[in-house]
Amino acid sequence: MATQEKIKLIMEMSPQLYATLDSLAQKIDSDKADVLQKAISLFEVAVKALEEGKEIKIIER
Repeated sequence: MATQEKIKLIMEMSPQLYATLDSLAQKIDSDKADVLQKAISLFEVAVKALEEGKEIKIIER
């Protein structure tokens, strides 16, 4: 199995944003990097949908 190259990212954020990031990581039993990766993937899907003229909705279950 090939190892994927990784790039280290250093960033600044407000204490409130960091607390949100930490809280989300705890809720999904993962780490902050995983939360950021999932958020970026979700945002990528949203941007693509908007570019295609689609709507984005959150549906209650």
